[in-house]
Amino acid sequence: MILVTMATVTALVTLDATIVAVALPSIAKGLNASFADVEWVIGSYVLAFASLMTPFGALGDHRGRKGAVLAGVSLFAIASLLCGVAQNASLLIGARVLQGIGAAFLPPAALGIIGHTFQGEDRNRAFGVWGSVIGLAVVAGPVIGGIVTSFMGWRWTFLINLPLCVALCVAIVRWVPDSRNPHARRYDIGGSVTFCGALFFLTWALIDPHDMVARIAASLVMLIAFVAIERRQREPMLDLALFRRTDFLGAVAAMAGYAASAQVLVYFFPLFLQNGIGYSPLTSGIAMLPYAIPLFLMPRVAARLTIRRGNRTVLASGLAIVAIGDLLMALAAPRLSYPLFAGAMFVSGIGAGLLNGETAQTLQATIPTAQGGMAGGLSATVRFASILLAVAILGIFYSHKGIPWVMAAAGIVAGSSATFVWRLLPSGLT
Repeated sequence: MILVTMATVTALVTLDATIVAVALPSIAKGLNASFADVEWVIGSYVLAFASLMTPFGALGDHRGRKGAVLAGVSLFAIASLLCGVAQNASLLIGARVLQGIGAAFLPPAALGIIGHTFQGEDRNRAFGVWGSVIGLAVVAGPVIGGIVTSFMGWRWTFLINLPLCVALCVAIVRWVPDSRNPHARRYDIGGSVTFCGALFFLTWALIDPHDMVARIAASLVMLIAFVAIERRQREPMLDLALFRRTDFLGAVAAMAGYAASAQVLVYFFPLFLQNGIGYSPLTSGIAMLPYAIPLFLMPRVAARLTIRRGNRTVLASGLAIVAIGDLLMALAAPRLSYPLFAGAMFVSGIGAGLLNGETAQTLQATIPTAQGGMAGGLSATVRFASILLAVAILGIFYSHKGIPWVMAAAGIVAGSSATFVWRLLPSGLT
């Protein structure tokens, strides 16, 4: 029950992301929102979420991970209610910031509790189950999002979180024991603030390209201050000695590669399927199943392969399969043929399923169990920072300089450019 509860807590974040992604075009129409507003419905959430996860994970190690999970679920529920009743884009964006703050408590503390509860081969199996539950959220999210958006309206894509949050709070109180770092005496406030600031400005720069240079410079200043503070700390929030270990660096690289090449696709599939191929929200949700089903099934396979072959083999194989699947999708997408694209999605989904739980388990294993919350926060931070970097690079290709190159690579002639650009945009936006 501890494992199922903590896996569901983490899946709550994934479920919300996939449901909201499917609902974005409907949100734009319902609130008469601009393209920039719709970007910030996602961006404001990610900005708060990505910058706070590692500090909140370390806070859970110090103050108790059970309390951190309860605080996060409660805040997430309140914010979901505010999102569901928002009357304009500004109120929705503000509520999404609050929702991101609540979500930032959840993966770090949940992963820390799983790492504290299970050891050895049981930990491999536990993270396999965790990855399958996350995959189930990816399977269910688009379908639920399509059904809810089509029959109940976009507001219920947020309100649907409320009963799940209530059930999770009951389960946490009843079954989850508290755990914390028994050696922690003093929380590293300076390190947390500077780390959060560095990620905040970096994330902001990646989300919004205006004044990018100034924001990156501010991020670098914060990062330098963070390193200086951590070197003087007896109990640093993040032990910089980890970056001298090859197993840690390899785990980070695998996590970044998985997030930037596979996990990021979940945010773009609904837009492509709805505006490129012309599917409805419900149909596009169902159309994502060829990618989502292996994402649910393969983590258990990855756990067994890790016990037999080791995590290096599983991670390398998963990344290679994702690369092949992404290449096949790149070749199939310009044809706007769903059967071809679905086959490519399935291949990429197999690789993503091998990586989903295994990347988190491998990174968690390189850090002491007592710092499980910080490790979970770092794991989730690497994921979302990599997703943002991938989105930012894509934005460069879609800039006024990159569009001609993209069109040429896709085999699109100038006469069809208006249709091509229209298909890039969420429905109803100009």
